[in-house]
Amino acid sequence: MSSEAPAPPTPPTHPEGRTRFVYQQWVRDPKGSLLTKPPPSGVRPPNDLIWGHTLDDFFWIQRIPNIDVLTIWSRSMIKEHGENYDESEFLEPDALQVPRLRHPWPVLKVPNDGIRVPKNSYGVIDQGCEKHSKPDFVAKRRDDSEPCLERGALNKAGRILKELFGFDDNSGSEYFVPNDPHYPLRSPDGALYAVLFASRFREEAFGSGRGALPPQTISLPQLTGVRSVRGNPVMLEFDEYGIYVTGDDTGEYADLFDSTEEGRSRDASPEGMQLDDPKVEAPSVDNSSRETSDTESKDEVEGKADDGDLATSAAGSELDDLSPSEPIPRDSPFSIQDIPKLEESIPHYYFPDILFVHDPHELTATSLDSYEDVGEESFEPRAPLVYKRVFPELHRDKARDLEQPTSPKREAHLHLAHQNRMGVGNHSLVYRAPLTLPVPLSAHSRNGKVTVAAKSAFPKFRARELLANEAKMYSRFPEHLSQDWCGYNLVTPIKHPVPVGPVVPKFFGYYVPTRGDGSLVDVFDAGVPSPVLLLEECGKPVTPGKFSADERQVAS
Repeated sequence: MSSEAPAPPTPPTHPEGRTRFVYQQWVRDPKGSLLTKPPPSGVRPPNDLIWGHTLDDFFWIQRIPNIDVLTIWSRSMIKEHGENYDESEFLEPDALQVPRLRHPWPVLKVPNDGIRVPKNSYGVIDQGCEKHSKPDFVAKRRDDSEPCLERGALNKAGRILKELFGFDDNSGSEYFVPNDPHYPLRSPDGALYAVLFASRFREEAFGSGRGALPPQTISLPQLTGVRSVRGNPVMLEFDEYGIYVTGDDTGEYADLFDSTEEGRSRDASPEGMQLDDPKVEAPSVDNSSRETSDTESKDEVEGKADDGDLATSAAGSELDDLSPSEPIPRDSPFSIQDIPKLEESIPHYYFPDILFVHDPHELTATSLDSYEDVGEESFEPRAPLVYKRVFPELHRDKARDLEQPTSPKREAHLHLAHQNRMGVGNHSLVYRAPLTLPVPLSAHSRNGKVTVAAKSAFPKFRARELLANEAKMYSRFPEHLSQDWCGYNLVTPIKHPVPVGPVVPKFFGYYVPTRGDGSLVDVFDAGVPSPVLLLEECGKPVTPGKFSADERQVAS
């Protein structure tokens, strides 16, 4: 066998001008067996279609040796079949034959505070399909937040453990992380966790069920019982999520708020929601009966005196006042100048629960007959409306009912303006809208915002129904349908490989207006504002007559 690398195959010229087609044939063993169905799976992306890293990884192959009845297999399928396969005949080693998710240019960022949520996926620059292996280190944006605060998080966990158990600093802290100051997790009894068990071993420690003891590698002399902390007797308890002091509803022993006795707030934080666990299926949600809890923050909604009124932001002094007939100033929160599109998925941990919709031109109440006249009207300053997420359904939505830990709601702001209309459909209007993400999530942009496509329905039953059905479908799509992967798929019965690209835009949620009592409005009532569907702003106008053969194949 020669030690020299094989020469790259030279594809012939296709009569239709195609550049993506299968031009190689795999030589069968004359004594080989019949290729039966189903064929070997080989290596495939989540869509479960035949996959190859390059066009050179697809081959015509005889179903029966020496008989020209052909089908198409990928290199990994041939390897799995095990006939005449030799890795040295290929330019790329087998290690590269693994589908890799491609990342859009990174926009989202989170401060590297080392708090509970892994940050290594933020700011990663895609290395391209040529660098196909899974490297230990990847390039990040130069303007990304400085790392290295993980040690500070460990120190905080160690300090809290020392206070509760008398440990030396950092003793056992590798098994714990501090509670998230942005969305602190509460026990089912309402106490704020002092420290949380690290997720990397939580499943191992508590896999046998709720209430199992942590592994012996954690040398905690006593996880429960009465202890003297700061001169006060306190009761320590633990569950599968962490350790907490009974009745500590202010985070005093987690150092989440002002540590001075005078400045420490005694107000309970808003009704919380559980940290999302991707391994747990989201429970069904009865949207018609959703209501806010008695502990809901007054900072979230106002108008409780009249339950029939729509809920508006409590920031009444910050009314939205924007002329629909003049250019939007660059420093306005409604401006889309130099604001990047959001092309990344919003992590479930930060997915908005509450959406404050700033709608000074009342676009969510505009009809098919009146939307063109908005630019000639005048509007009084208007308070943002409070919307709640209905889709996607997240596990934390039912945490309280399931007696599981909860955390505060995530809040985002959407700014709608007549000047930013993108298009008009049979049942809806679409706007390009700036979105302020839930803290601490933000964007690499001049004001921390991103833009999304915001869709609202006309005030008709059928229009609202269509928008709700559209949202429900987006929430049910598997994630890979909106992802971009390296390599090519063979979509039978088509015989030409196509890039593994997204087929639907990313889904950023479906939100419904609320009333003063926190309940959702009847979305089919034409007298209330429309729900809002947020999607990735993608696609561009095309001229099918100018498509190449390859482009027509992808479009079909």
